[in-house]
Amino acid sequence: MNSKLKLLPAALLVSVLAMAGCGGGGSNDTASETNGTDDEATQVECGMGTMLNDAGDKCILDPSDQEREANKTAATEALTLHGKLDESTPATDVTTIGAQITLAGDDGEYMSDDGKVHIMAYSRKGTGEEGDPIKWGGGTGDGFATDAQKIVAGAENAKLVMLTSNMPDSDGSLKKYATGHKDVTGTFRGMSGRFTCSSETECAARKASEGYELVGPWAFAPSGGNDATFTVVTPDTDYAEYGWWIDEDSSVQVESDGIRTFVRFTSTSATAINDFLGVSGTATYEGMAAGQVAVHLGPESSDNVSGAFEADAMLVASFGTEDTISGTIDNFMVEGSSPGSWSVELMQSKHDGSAWGDAKTKWTMGDAAGTATGNWNVTLHEAGTTVNALKDPPKSAMGTFNSEYGTSGNMVGAFGAERQ
Repeated sequence: MNSKLKLLPAALLVSVLAMAGCGGGGSNDTASETNGTDDEATQVECGMGTMLNDAGDKCILDPSDQEREANKTAATEALTLHGKLDESTPATDVTTIGAQITLAGDDGEYMSDDGKVHIMAYSRKGTGEEGDPIKWGGGTGDGFATDAQKIVAGAENAKLVMLTSNMPDSDGSLKKYATGHKDVTGTFRGMSGRFTCSSETECAARKASEGYELVGPWAFAPSGGNDATFTVVTPDTDYAEYGWWIDEDSSVQVESDGIRTFVRFTSTSATAINDFLGVSGTATYEGMAAGQVAVHLGPESSDNVSGAFEADAMLVASFGTEDTISGTIDNFMVEGSSPGSWSVELMQSKHDGSAWGDAKTKWTMGDAAGTATGNWNVTLHEAGTTVNALKDPPKSAMGTFNSEYGTSGNMVGAFGAERQ
């Protein structure tokens, strides 16, 4: 790829030297005597980024600069889509679109009915924390199943139920079972056993998106009896969400149209840490990034690419006498395909005691690095931590970034990462 993609400004300077002439006459019987006129050729001097036309009498934009200008325009238009490019969503807008982000899910997509609001959401949600084994029966209190944990029916318990015999069709239709039915086997909370319908009322079941939903007075008996054990996983509620969104008619977002990025932390107990007085050492954060990108290297270039991207994110923070953080976004996939060896350097940012300072980004394609043109921001979070109470580096990092590659590439994105 062309590493010299800097647009040169067109400065036009024209100097015209005027010519002067005079004439005279002689006797009329032989010949006339004429004083000759000296023509001086017009001289045109062209400034940087321009060149003489074929006639040599006018400066025009250098074709190579015209191409660069066209590439920049094409890349910008491909990325902004609606004429607006912004590196991050104001906090007020994140609150406004919160319901739509929730509809998109932890890792999903939301599209309004009219197609004008489009959100791609990503999360760094963990698998949760698995507790100690719990016995199915034979006692009460800690370490033994409660009555509530033995309930198998209901949509809320569907993901805990797997059936292996006499199960309903996979189309989600309801299958009815006679009272006292005992020939349904499967697992509940990971334990193998048998599901039994009450002898007083008929039961039913249907295939759910996860597991099976049981309807009616079902009961479960594990094959291992009271000694059978299961574990309960406490869901992760402290994680970063990030992504990008477009609102074509500004019906949701406060600002004007265009692609925007967003970040937010799900836990209400999480604190954005801006005081690292008790923290020392280094921390590495790893996660993912997502956003939109457009590269236009010319109308015939096979390297032109635009659309949604996903990538890896890695940051390194150092705490002590001076608090700094830097990182890299790499391993890009644009619309599911690799665009080649790309990386975006998140150049070092220093903490001034109350906030992280301004920092640039630098986009590299292959061995050709662009200039430091974009910028990025970051916040570090720790759930349930108050200011000045932190001793270890915060557990989560999230932020937004944008970058340019000469005059031919534009990128906006957001990232979420966890301390390793």
